[in-house]
Amino acid sequence: MGLAEQLATTEAAAVTAAVLAATNVDEEEEEAVVLEARASQAQAEADAAGRVQVFGGSASTLGSSESIGKAWEPKWSSGNSGDGAMMGVRVRRTVTAPPLTADNKHKIHSLLANVGRWDWDVFQFEELAPKPLYTLALFLFHKAGLMSRFNIPMDKLRHFLVRIEAGYRTDVPYHNSTHACDVLQAAHCFVTSDALIGRLSDLEVLGAYLATIIHDYDHPGYNNQHLIAIQSPQAVLYNDRSVLENYHVSAAWTHICKDENNLLANMSPDDVRAVREQCIDMVLATDLTSHFSTLSAFKNKVFAAGTFDLLNNHDDRILFWRVLIKCADVSNMGREWPLYWRWCDRIMTEFFRQGDEEKRLGLPVSPFMDRQTVLVHNVQLSFCDYICTPTFEAFNQVAGMPQILQNILKNRETLLMMKKKEGR
Repeated sequence: MGLAEQLATTEAAAVTAAVLAATNVDEEEEEAVVLEARASQAQAEADAAGRVQVFGGSASTLGSSESIGKAWEPKWSSGNSGDGAMMGVRVRRTVTAPPLTADNKHKIHSLLANVGRWDWDVFQFEELAPKPLYTLALFLFHKAGLMSRFNIPMDKLRHFLVRIEAGYRTDVPYHNSTHACDVLQAAHCFVTSDALIGRLSDLEVLGAYLATIIHDYDHPGYNNQHLIAIQSPQAVLYNDRSVLENYHVSAAWTHICKDENNLLANMSPDDVRAVREQCIDMVLATDLTSHFSTLSAFKNKVFAAGTFDLLNNHDDRILFWRVLIKCADVSNMGREWPLYWRWCDRIMTEFFRQGDEEKRLGLPVSPFMDRQTVLVHNVQLSFCDYICTPTFEAFNQVAGMPQILQNILKNRETLLMMKKKEGR
């Protein structure tokens, strides 16, 4: 092991020790936090439902406490049950991870020490860490020096992260806290790439980490089109525009507005405003309806005009962060096959659940969501060709991560083999 690796391992050991100590949240304290979050969520849903009635809409069960999207009930579907699990999805089945034994601590330390590797196994981390998003976020805030740089109070950051992780629904196969953890780790890989070192400010890194942590907060497992079709409280509240994205950032930010969760409490008003603006802009950028216009603007600056200037052009910097979170959000296909296919398992399970619900409601089934007609490899090939490959080709010009494109190409070849074998 070289000197750099030894120093990195020593640093990771010190930070991991602090993080694991902080991760041992008192059980009674955590239960109180979750109960408080549940009560706040129920009140928010009741308020939103009231708005629907005022405007004459039909309140959907999606926003109610009796809905299939209960925010806090740990109802994992088994790999061989009905309930949308035809692909054998394997997800965390309990809220409580294995005890933090010495062996588990060693494994968590090893994972955190290698968090900058693109082949990082988030699923192993999910199985080991009591609260994976909470643990990774604490580690990266320490590792990046954000705690000291912005005088972030540890107790407020801990309370905030506990509430955010509790807000990710445990019965949603894909858009859960493990996905947020994965997106955060991808963003960390991007901002620490050799091509970007020294070109991004600490304040922007803080904003980016925060945006990835909250970007799918309290996702119900249904997409915007479905929420609009059923006139959900969220769709009515946000006028059918980027419904989930507006909701994620708004609902998450309400926690920061409470003193006990305000990790930004010691920052200047200008810095807080900058972080908030960046979070809003980045989370809204994850709406796929804006994907092609954003990517087109980025590609034009990077390829056609050749005028992209990350260091000196403020608008280019904003565009960069939008594309970065897009890439982090759809980075599954850029992982090695075993990781990618497990994510594919989860997203297709979620898609098919939505398709089943739309059939039950007598609605047209959304594209790619009818389990009776959809072939997974065809869905993934379309996503590869129209979303992932063009986006990462452009982003690679700035971030310099060719390994991701290589993985996408390899995974595409495997999908084509599956298509050939299937004959359709």
